[in-house]
Amino acid sequence: MANKIGMKNKKYVTVPLMTGTDGDASVRFVNTTFQERDDSAKYFADPDFGAWLLEKIYNENRLLANKKGLFKKKWCCSSCNTELNINSIKLQQIENELQYKNLPVFIIQITIPAIECSNCKKVCGIDIKGSLQYHLNEAIMHAFSSQNIKP
Repeated sequence: MANKIGMKNKKYVTVPLMTGTDGDASVRFVNTTFQERDDSAKYFADPDFGAWLLEKIYNENRLLANKKGLFKKKWCCSSCNTELNINSIKLQQIENELQYKNLPVFIIQITIPAIECSNCKKVCGIDIKGSLQYHLNEAIMHAFSSQNIKP
């Protein structure tokens, strides 16, 4: 059940939990706020929310490890550039608290094939097949669809 809050003549609702899965990726959103226009329709807080969310996940939080090398490929930590041992890939959860504009903080939990960096301990997603970003984006869309949330 969603909690309703009001801000600047708009009606907002907080969705306690949304989940989505696709391929090797799954995502959980905890206490995320959306705009409610009637009892059955929920929308992003504003049109920029989707682009902002992807920017936070992929660029600001540097979710995926960097792939380097022209002929011999190696995976490196996206924070400290330490080479990662790809033999230790396993499904791991990465959790971040995010806040969009002046709305309440929410949590995103992403579970993907990943490696913890031996140097800085950052958990870096590993995209061996080249499809992880696609599957994560699909999992995010499935989470929104599960609660009938539209962009």
